[in-house]
Amino acid sequence: MQEKRKKIVERTIKEFMTELGAKKPAPGGGSAIALTAAIGASLLQMVSNFSLKNLDAEQEGDARSFRRDQRDQETTNKLYR
Repeated sequence: MQEKRKKIVERTIKEFMTELGAKKPAPGGGSAIALTAAIGASLLQMVSNFSLKNLDAEQEGDARSFRRDQRDQETTNKLYR
């Protein structure tokens, strides 16, 4: 009975690398570049998530600063009426 082959996306990285280095026509350069592009996209997503988190924190800081400035202005207005 013939063993059922895993789809390329179901293989471990180790299995993929072993097959990629074997003297076989497939997998080849196309699947190697597809994996490279997928890794690059994942890294871009990670950087974007950090950047968005920092942007959210910065915007929250700006909002707190704005509210603090408003309170200071209100206090000043009350003192000098």
